[in-house]
Amino acid sequence: MEYSPDGKHIASGVLDSTICIWDTNIREVVLGPWKWHNSHVYSVVYSPDGKHIVPGSLDSTVCVWDVKTGELVSGPLKGYNGTVFSVAYSSDGKYIVSGSSNGGLAIYMTIRHKCID
Repeated sequence: MEYSPDGKHIASGVLDSTICIWDTNIREVVLGPWKWHNSHVYSVVYSPDGKHIVPGSLDSTVCVWDVKTGELVSGPLKGYNGTVFSVAYSSDGKYIVSGSSNGGLAIYMTIRHKCID
């Protein structure tokens, strides 16, 4: 789970492969559930501007999704193997990093949230 940069929402990913956006004031799901992955979701990270999220999943994929529309923005990205247990954005939004079960680390450069493998 992760708070949005403005603190108004929480993105959650769960073992049933779904991702939801929760409103922190009313404590209810306001967007989703989306089933973007074929397996368990272990982590979710917001972009610094709060417009996109990147989940980490057992299906070994890394994708960038639009929070409001649920549309795929970029991916699946290459450069990793194994379950993606963690994902993070750089504070300036220029990079995404993922960590996988095989001990690998992949770094992706973003251009307007489109990623370059």
